[in-house]
Amino acid sequence: MANEKLPLVSIICVCYQHKAYITNALRSVVQQTYPHCELIIVDNGSTDGSVEEIKFFLTQHPDAQAIFFEQTKTYPAAFNEGLKRSKGDYIIDLAGDDMLLSQRAEWAVEKMQEEEGLGVQFTDAILISQEGHYLGLHSDAYPHESIPQGMIYEYLLSRYFLLAPTMCFRRKMLEEVGGYDASLHFEDFDTWVRTAQRWKYQYIPIPTVRRRIHDKSLSQAQKKGKNAHLMDVYKVCCKAFLQHTYKKEERALLQRIRYEMGHALRQGRWAIAGRYLILSLQILLRYHKMS
Repeated sequence: MANEKLPLVSIICVCYQHKAYITNALRSVVQQTYPHCELIIVDNGSTDGSVEEIKFFLTQHPDAQAIFFEQTKTYPAAFNEGLKRSKGDYIIDLAGDDMLLSQRAEWAVEKMQEEEGLGVQFTDAILISQEGHYLGLHSDAYPHESIPQGMIYEYLLSRYFLLAPTMCFRRKMLEEVGGYDASLHFEDFDTWVRTAQRWKYQYIPIPTVRRRIHDKSLSQAQKKGKNAHLMDVYKVCCKAFLQHTYKKEERALLQRIRYEMGHALRQGRWAIAGRYLILSLQILLRYHKMS
């Protein structure tokens, strides 16, 4: 089959201060075994030499597209600009410090073609250090048998188990919700809340990504309780509250809020903890009125 007749996979690589890693990330895209991919690079205002690395890569791979921002945007806003430029049936969001394994796009198309109602495919991942040394698998902490699939909204709302860098999206799903919420500083939890009530999620118990763990990564910033990230999580919980109609959804949200409130208290973020307390009371009042 000619490549143009195959579904197109758009790989959007967002880079911010990733000079030491970006070339390996981009090489992992051009080394995909699937023959019909497009690469869109978005540099989000880097000042560390990442731009020069990207421009050199483009001289070797002129088919790749690139967007360069002078001013740094939120990660979701930067990704959305790449999404607007893309044309693929399936979308992979690749951070500039991670790497795809060579069959990532091939496996995504194979599985997602099987079921039209499948909006997200996610997988296991190899965890590596800042220097690239092997640290283990995501599944070491989250065993395959513990991972739910299908209509898993309540699971996604109540607890962490899905590693966002492993996700492949159906374009139709992302367009339905208008892409990422550009007002937020991170994308994963919000995207789950806005999509998982209507779309199925599928787990593949094999690694498809090398996920780099270092102090400057977005996930580590979230864990450290930065003010912007803590407030964003609260905003997403409020979004969930507004769209709920069932008791099981409310129970899942309360479980999430208990965790996030504890996290806020440990970080000394009293104002955000107070907001969660008020939201919990609102949920409980509505819960008792539900049939």
